[in-house]
Amino acid sequence: MSNYEKLKELAEATKGWDNLKSCWPEETEDGDLEVNWFVGAVTEDDDKYPVLEVNTAQYDALEDAGRLARYYAAANPAAVLALIAENEALKGPHDWLAEDLIKELVDNAQAIQENADDGEDDQFVIVLLAAAQRIRRQEANIEKLRAENELLAKTADCWDRLNVQNKALSDSFRAERDQAEQDYKDVVGTIELRDIEISKLRAEVAGLRTGYEAYERVNAELKAENERLRDDLDQIQYDANAWRNGEESVWIEVFNIEGDDPFICAISGKITVEQLALIQAEILEYREDYFEKGSGLYVFRCAHCQAHYDNVGMTEPAHWETDFESYSPFPWEEEEAALGKGEQS
Repeated sequence: MSNYEKLKELAEATKGWDNLKSCWPEETEDGDLEVNWFVGAVTEDDDKYPVLEVNTAQYDALEDAGRLARYYAAANPAAVLALIAENEALKGPHDWLAEDLIKELVDNAQAIQENADDGEDDQFVIVLLAAAQRIRRQEANIEKLRAENELLAKTADCWDRLNVQNKALSDSFRAERDQAEQDYKDVVGTIELRDIEISKLRAEVAGLRTGYEAYERVNAELKAENERLRDDLDQIQYDANAWRNGEESVWIEVFNIEGDDPFICAISGKITVEQLALIQAEILEYREDYFEKGSGLYVFRCAHCQAHYDNVGMTEPAHWETDFESYSPFPWEEEEAALGKGEQS
């Protein structure tokens, strides 16, 4: 049914390579097996001589490498030629000889049966008919073998084409890998040169940073001094313009001792008796907030805030805001504290 001449010609052209009947996986340095497979010959001393390399990992089909290698080893030239010879032996006069033999066996059986006197089945007739049936079954098996051989031949041809394509792709992959390795070496060399330049720049930056840090320290000190002078200037300008702005600044000294009400004992600034009485009343009302340090002389700064109005009326009445300035304990309390420490020692 099929012409095996081309396949037979290819197989015969590889004579001398009939011993390519073995396959084995590649052993890598890290012990990982079945990355690539090889097809070739193995001697009695287990010396391996690879001829074909099967690499399917690059196609994300690592597990197929072993299957292909086993197939290539099994479909060696000697095996292919043997199958072709077996198939040719089944062809030719066998077909019509088998049919003639079956017809002759059946005709003889019928003739013997017709000539029988008693009309019973002869044992020899039964044997002839059974032989004809066996021949028919063998013919069916032969047809099945032919179909399998034809499929094998087609598969072998497909695998040959695939092997050629695989080799071309493998060579292309190796070339790309070699180019990638060379590109990597070039990049590494460029990076090393850049590292040298970066080291030089870092040294220069370190020197500049030292000078800049010194400049920053001086600049910070000057800024702090400038802020202090600005605060002093603002305070002086505020004190000078307090009356002009309608806000009176008054400093008061308050005498506070445990057991007695605190009272204002000295003032600095302009204020009426009525306004001073308002400050005295506020001190008495909130004495716990004013005298946290205990007995002694307290200095407070009092600022007068004018009343605020809007289109409805007054939103905030005029009032005094008192800010703590300083504290001085009584001299006799310091002496008593010093005497107490001396007696303890």
